[in-house]
Order: sequence, then structure tokens, then C-alpha cells
Amino acid sequence: MRWILPVLALVALSCQQAGAFSAEEALERAAADSWHAGRGLLPGDTFTYQVCDHVRAHHLPDGPCYVVVMEFHVELVSRDRDTWVVQAEITGDDTYRHIFLVDTKTMGISTDLAGSAYAGSVEGTVGYLAGFAHELSPKRLGVGSVWGEVPSVPGAGSTAAVVSREVWDVGDVSVIEFGLFERSTFAVSGLLPFPVSGIMYGMQHLPDPPALFSFELLGYDPGRPPPVNGTAAGGPDQCPLPDDP
Repeated sequence: MRWILPVLALVALSCQQAGAFSAEEALERAAADSWHAGRGLLPGDTFTYQVCDHVRAHHLPDGPCYVVVMEFHVELVSRDRDTWVVQAEITGDDTYRHIFLVDTKTMGISTDLAGSAYAGSVEGTVGYLAGFAHELSPKRLGVGSVWGEVPSVPGAGSTAAVVSREVWDVGDVSVIEFGLFERSTFAVSGLLPFPVSGIMYGMQHLPDPPALFSFELLGYDPGRPPPVNGTAAGGPDQCPLPDDP
């Protein structure tokens, strides 16, 4: 499935001449083909996902399917760990609002008891790939890149790997697959901190396995970098104006 995200604004600006870039930009370009969950998150980033989670359905108040909107407000830095404070709004039959605390390195989610069922569901679905690719262990997006073994898939076909690169409405997307008959599939864009979509099947050794969970990105509203000397980072004021002739 392909989607157009009307709120998605991806703009690349350069103050330098073509073919010339700084050492910092060179490192950024070298890292462009690697990804980990949460990469590039900014304050104000907001993601809307449709989720169907049959694994944890018996813990969810309104059944397996819901829409979650997550707005990343601020990153708290401490000696022990860094944490994103996220306002989460979940809509099923009713609407629920919770504060998620998301570990910057692992993307693990903690919250109060009332929100724990949905926090666990979001972490286990939208955040599933963080088990392979997190801040301490980014993964390559090139075709053939192996991301690791899948503990829940016994025997052959238990290795998660990038099988193709495709062009979707959100840009270039890497497709990660694993399994045997019905292959679990996740789509990742190097431009987005979280996957575009995913579907996970159980009992991959059976010809017609059930879907354990699925999710898709419905919308993305990008945040902005924090101010630098009173000017938004990446804003046009950082580019020098040309001298008058």
C-alpha cells in the first residue's frame, strides 16, 4: 500500500556550492544509508499510526485496532539515561490520553498503570524494529544488509534482512523481510525516525500463518530543531547573504 502524507515536508537546503561540503556534512551523507529507531527525532515531531495488535488484544480496552498520535515534546537528559516526553492520544471506541516516557537509546516505553497496555502495544508494534536497530546498534539500509536473527522464528528463514529498495510517496523505502511462507515485512525510510509500515506473522512454518500485528503511518508532522543563538537551527538566517554588487 502507498500513501501520500500531506503534512510531510522534507526540504534539503545547502549554503555551499555544488560538490563542496563540510566534514560534518560528509559524515551525515555517509550515515544516510544507516538507520535506527528514533534517528533524527526533533521536539514537536508528531506521528499518527493505525495499529492492529492481536498479540495484546486481550489487554487493550477497545480491542486490537486503534489509532495512536504521538507528539514528542522534549528530550530529558540525565546521567542514567535520556528520555523523550511524549504526549500520546489513542483512539479506539473511546479516546485515551497518556504521557509516554521513551528511552532515547532503546525506544522502550514506560508510563503509568493506566496507559501501560497501550504503551506495551506501541513498543511491540511500531517499535518492534528497535530490537534490531537502536541508537547503539544502527543498521544499514542497502539491499542484502542483514539485521539479525529473529528469536521467534525457528529454523530457516529466521534472519531479518533488507530485500529491496522501493520508491513510495514518502521517498525511498527499504523493505525488511523474514519468515518462510508468509513473510513478515517492514518498510523503513532513512528520512523518518520510525517505520512507514509493518506486518508480523506468527507460526511462519505453516502455509497460512495468522497476522500477529500490523501498523501503518497515517501522518507525520515534522518538528523543528532547537534554537541556536536565537535562530532556529537549519533556518535561512544561518546562510550568509550575498554581498551587494
